Amino acid sequence: MANNILYFLSPQHTRSVIAEAWAEKANLEDWKIASSGWANPRRDPLSIKAMQEVNIDLTEKPVKKVNEALLDEASYIIAIYDFNNDPEPPLSPGHQQKVLKWHIPDPDKTSQTNIEKWAKYQEICDRIAENVKALEEDLNTATTP
Repeated sequence: MANNILYFLSPQHTRSVIAEAWAEKANLEDWKIASSGWANPRRDPLSIKAMQEVNIDLTEKPVKKVNEALLDEASYIIAIYDFNNDPEPPLSPGHQQKVLKWHIPDPDKTSQTNIEKWAKYQEICDRIAENVKALEEDLNTATTP
């Protein structure tokens, strides 16, 4: 049974659902994993394709908007956004002490062509996987007596 909630947020839910999928693959014991978008949630088909390359299927994951109750219950909120091109997540002061921010570029805003956008989605999938792996180590350390 999950005792803690790890909540990933990104503006459109594209990058946060990638993180959710990697965290689920990590099988974090005692953690419930969730994700959503805070502005205009949608799924980019290239993000789905990039994750299929690593045998993770996002097609069945619904696109979700922020759930305030989950934000309140979350042990950690991971805000994933492009510090240079995205607005900061609209979080209340009460949520700020449990927020970790990951600077992950937005392929939609940093690509000129579809080929470049595709390559950037591959890069961010790898980068998010590395961040989740590091987070997994930190969470395991924090929950070990």
